[in-house]
Amino acid sequence: MTRVASDAADKKGGSRLLAKLRSALDAGDISEVSALLSGGVSSDILVRIREQKFVLRAPLHQHEEVAELLRTAGHGLESAEQAEFDSYLEFALAIDAARRRCLERVHAELTRMPRCSKADLLIMGQEVLSICMARLMRDADIHAVEISVAERERRLHDLNGAANDLVMAVARVVNECTRVVQMASEVHLGEAQRHQAIQVLLQALTPAGETNSLEWFFDSVSYGEFKVDKVQDAIRPTYRLHFVDSKRYLLKTLAIRRSLIVRFVGQRNPRFVRDKLKEMEPVVLEEAVAYYLWKAGCPTSSGVDLARAHSTSSAMLMEVDAEDDLLVAASHFDPRVLAHYVVSMALRWYSAAAESVRLAFNIGERSVLEMSTIPMDLIARSIGGIEEKVIAEALENLTLDLPARSHVSLENRPFVRDGAGVARPFLQGGVGSWTSVVRESLIQGGSIGKSVGAIWEDFCANSFDGSDWKVVGRGVKLRSDGQTLTDVDLLLLRDDLLLVMQIKGLVGLANTPYHHWRNRQTIQLGCSQAQVATNFLRSNLNALVSICGKRSASVIRYIQPVVLTNIHQLDGWRFNDVPVISEVTRKAICRGARVDYRDGHNGAVLHTHHFVRPEDLTTESILQLMQQSIEMQIAAEGTETSHSVHDVGELRLLMPEFVMRSNSAEMPLHEPSPSAWRQGTDTD
Repeated sequence: MTRVASDAADKKGGSRLLAKLRSALDAGDISEVSALLSGGVSSDILVRIREQKFVLRAPLHQHEEVAELLRTAGHGLESAEQAEFDSYLEFALAIDAARRRCLERVHAELTRMPRCSKADLLIMGQEVLSICMARLMRDADIHAVEISVAERERRLHDLNGAANDLVMAVARVVNECTRVVQMASEVHLGEAQRHQAIQVLLQALTPAGETNSLEWFFDSVSYGEFKVDKVQDAIRPTYRLHFVDSKRYLLKTLAIRRSLIVRFVGQRNPRFVRDKLKEMEPVVLEEAVAYYLWKAGCPTSSGVDLARAHSTSSAMLMEVDAEDDLLVAASHFDPRVLAHYVVSMALRWYSAAAESVRLAFNIGERSVLEMSTIPMDLIARSIGGIEEKVIAEALENLTLDLPARSHVSLENRPFVRDGAGVARPFLQGGVGSWTSVVRESLIQGGSIGKSVGAIWEDFCANSFDGSDWKVVGRGVKLRSDGQTLTDVDLLLLRDDLLLVMQIKGLVGLANTPYHHWRNRQTIQLGCSQAQVATNFLRSNLNALVSICGKRSASVIRYIQPVVLTNIHQLDGWRFNDVPVISEVTRKAICRGARVDYRDGHNGAVLHTHHFVRPEDLTTESILQLMQQSIEMQIAAEGTETSHSVHDVGELRLLMPEFVMRSNSAEMPLHEPSPSAWRQGTDTD
């Protein structure tokens, strides 16, 4: 048996063991768990046990016993590895106990809640968020003038993160409320009861936020973002977290920030899906306004200003990206796919129209509750060119019932079914990544997802057209001794450099530690495939000649593996010494690298810095661009870290964070003067 075959057999054997363990834990069969772990397990198996959170999978009263069995099973590990796994197990039990106590506090607060309807609850959730956001914005410090562009962007990013945390806390409170309080079928809260209910929700918000934080910390450790150790002799249980890969985490942070800034500035490439939705926007908004005027008993629309609704819509349409156009193309313009995009925005257009009518006529409290209804049957009838049953399916997939499976589900699908043919928006439907949710809904368990990979390869191959790169191979199978070693998606040649490229296009959600981990697994597989292919080509000149031709093969001096992906959070990362690039670096190796500093109001370019001009691209500079991320060169922080203290749910957690570059010599010299403020950046 070859080493590759042996590794595959080991992995299958490990998967069988994990499946048996999972089944035994779910059943609470501790004797079977003990028997399965009695022979010990490898470090690879323990990593997978951590990633699948087996320590908390059994019934609650067995968690301690399961942790001890897992601890014993790892005794064959090296001492450092054993200590790390033991710390993880202790951390998992501490986090779970603290999380349960926080959730009990949430429920205890919510038992004081007066009985209300879903409509009441959703509108009060919006009021609670507005109160907390006003406090957050009052304390925000993002308008200082004598700071760098990078520092301002960091502050804006941190503010956005705090706002997202608030949204998730409100989502948990609303969702848990529907578990604890029996919902009324009709609206009936008076002013005093409404005030009491809002105070209850505000009180529940703190333990809800702590619960979310504890879950995030645990998931981040379980999915390999952090390692953890316990700090001894502390007043309260204290754990220090360390980055597993600080560069990877910083790259993810910077990519999320860049996405925020680009949308904030409003600089996005044209997209088919966005343009088609933009064409439909005025018609649907007009129908929605007519509906809400009728609901409110208002005879005229003359006072309704739709500028706010159009602005809200434009901000949401900024989220449409290449993944959406490619998914539509991969489906061959399947009406089901188009329906999901149209319905998702139609729900938001109706919500925006309702708010415009409410503001225009200063509609009172009880009427506001009526105004929040979204008529799903009217949406199904008003969208032309698509069968109503297809629209109905999309509406079913993109709305949900309360209580939802989790508060994350409510944030992702912020439209709640409330009776036959009616939905109500959670936080006016303005939360979550709506395009990601549409893509995730469409690729689940169907044939569409299988077509996306092939069209991604076409898209990526075509993206090199017009550059100095020559495609010398696509979908190449590398064979040895009659067996296929691996496939190569793309072979690119420029001067004496051959890129051995694997393409990994992903179209689902990427907004939790689990989703980041899942995406990373796919990228790591691509890196392994690219490395295998590169090693083979380096040692098999005949294979290289047969693929590239004798003339091209004779000039190749460098054979470089690389993974190209649309997961921007991993642009600039390396796994097994294989660089990972996304569109920023892909553009850089085709036409050079620059950063534009734009006015935050009108998008005008105020300053441009070129890292590498197109005419200066060489093999050396291309390899350097894949080594050193442009995002890290323009960031406010470096890779140095410190620890910040977070007291959460009776635990103290020491969280690593990146330190600001401390002196002017460390700051990027290409920034414009701080006096040119209100700017954003856009890498190209």
